[in-house]
Amino acid sequence: MGPEPGDLRLIRQDIAYDHATWRKILRGKNLRSLFGEMLGAELVTVPRGYAKDHPAADLLRKKQFLLRRTFTDKAVLAPDFQLEVQKTFRAVRPWFDHMTAVLTSDADGA
Repeated sequence: MGPEPGDLRLIRQDIAYDHATWRKILRGKNLRSLFGEMLGAELVTVPRGYAKDHPAADLLRKKQFLLRRTFTDKAVLAPDFQLEVQKTFRAVRPWFDHMTAVLTSDADGA
């Protein structure tokens, strides 16, 4: 399941307008090392209303915006697992903060 249609519209508007910020966040060393690529369903083509050759066409096609990190049972039971969880939250925080800002604004970015 992906974002509600109104939320998806806000996300895509932000990607179209400020794809450099999205790229910077998604290419962050900590985020990439712990989560890899962003996952999720996507359209075959760029959604209606966006140029097919838009520099962020790959992001605009997304219908879901998922970051996943898995842990083995051994890692979860390790004494330092809490530190690993903290590292994970720190790595995802820039993406989470940006997504929160996008979804708590109106269509005009206010």
